Amino acid sequence: MKDTVKSLVVQALGGKDSKATAFVRSALGRGNEAPSTGGVDVLDRDGDKATPRPTVEPMVATPPPPTAEEIEREDKRRYGAVTLSPRRIPTNFSINLGAAPCNHSCLFCPQSIHKPKKASWLDLELLRKVLHEMPEEDVWLNISSYSETLAAPNLVPAVRLMKEIRPKLIISMATNGSLFREKVIAGLLEAGLDHYQYSFDAPERDSYYRMMQ
Repeated sequence: MKDTVKSLVVQALGGKDSKATAFVRSALGRGNEAPSTGGVDVLDRDGDKATPRPTVEPMVATPPPPTAEEIEREDKRRYGAVTLSPRRIPTNFSINLGAAPCNHSCLFCPQSIHKPKKASWLDLELLRKVLHEMPEEDVWLNISSYSETLAAPNLVPAVRLMKEIRPKLIISMATNGSLFREKVIAGLLEAGLDHYQYSFDAPERDSYYRMMQ
């Protein structure tokens, strides 16, 4: 046996026998991983087939725990994925700027029967919060008020805020046109209003006056 080992060592040191080289490496215990033998079995000291040494797995760094903001964002994403499918996501969102006695008493409107006693307008900080929770695109914002929309004192600031927070969303509003003022319209265009509509709720002049009062 000693002669055999000696012969193998000589051959391994001379690089003439890959099988002998594998045996010497195994006997000397070089490296933490199983040696690459190129398809040749590794032998133990008695010349029998040796069990390869287990491969040492590299250490993987543990990622830091998520922040509270990341957790909240992920919760919203999961909620949206569960409650809404691409076919059910709303495409129109109505924002009511407030309520006030209207300058008309249209027969189809509750204000023809009872008008608010005082005005109450949407707080812009609440609007800011709502806008931050809305999708960034593919939603149409329709502005209105329980009154004539052009009479809302927060109209232009609201449009400006919508375009600041959600610039990709289309903003539309409708008005009866009776309070049309160039200064207000110029302010709306400057703020980024996309669509401006007049409401014509009757086909003829006489019926229009009866309807709108």
